[in-house]
Parts: sequence; structure tokens; C-alpha cells
Amino acid sequence: MAAKPHLLKVSLKPESSFNVSQNKGPNFYNQWHFHPEIELIYIHKGRGTRLIGTNVHRFEPGELFLFGSNLAHMWRCDPEYFEAGSKLKAEVTVVYFHHDFLGDKFFNVPELKSIEMLLEKAKQGIKVTGETRNHVRELITRLAGAKGLERVVTLLAILDKIATSKEKE
Repeated sequence: MAAKPHLLKVSLKPESSFNVSQNKGPNFYNQWHFHPEIELIYIHKGRGTRLIGTNVHRFEPGELFLFGSNLAHMWRCDPEYFEAGSKLKAEVTVVYFHHDFLGDKFFNVPELKSIEMLLEKAKQGIKVTGETRNHVRELITRLAGAKGLERVVTLLAILDKIATSKEKE
């Protein structure tokens, strides 16, 4: 990728400590970018090329990724998604949060060491696979409709499930 990635301004809602959004459209946000927020993304629909850091690979529906702060990335749907009159749609659920969304020392406690290590490894990008991906997909669906404390508990459950799983690259 020759061009420099640009800083994407993610607007966190003032009534929430993190964002969960479901995005549907003819394609994903297909610009080379980064942001200080950690990103958890599940791809419901869409196919194309993903660029994460210096890695370039195909992406397909059903993939789940966790990106650390400031990791440059881009999703580029296949050319047929951009054709006039195309009925193809891309659909993702994205969770954005800051490392310190629960306080700057929250993840420093012994019980959360595995999540702290996960967030450190996510700086290079993590692909979640296997049954872990399926379980996390269900939790993301629950998270999208959760309110209050259930939101925080569900996000922590997602991070714990990924952190303690061997099904990740």
C-alpha cells in the first residue's frame, strides 16, 4: 500500500462507553485508514480483499477480526459490488472501544491478564476462527441489542472468549 492511511474519526456516543453498529450497503468503508479505537468486526455479507497492516488476503462472509489501536486496515469488496445496478450488499457488525473504556487500570488486574494480553496482540490484528468465532458471533448479536450493564458484561465475555481460545490467528 503506497498511500499513507488516514485517521478515521470514530464518533463514540456520549451515552455509551463503546459503540456497536450494524452497517449495510453496497460495500464497506473502503479507504486505507486507522483509528485509536480497538475494533471488533464480524462480516455477515461481502467478499473481497482485506488489507491489515502489511498483510493482504481475501475476506468472506463469516469472518471475525479484532484490531488494536492505530492498526491500518481496509476492506475492498470485489469489483461487482461497485457496478451500476449491482444488488450485492456488504453487511458488518462493528464494535469500537478504547483500551481504557472501563478505566485506565481496569485490565491490569490478575483476573483480566488474558484480556490485557489479547489487546496487546490485537495491535497486529487477530482473526478468530472455529467454534470460537461462532460463539462470539452469537455474543455480538446479543451485544447489539443489550442495554446497561449487560452491554459491558457481554463485551467482556466476548474478549474473554477470544483471549482464552486457541482458535485465532
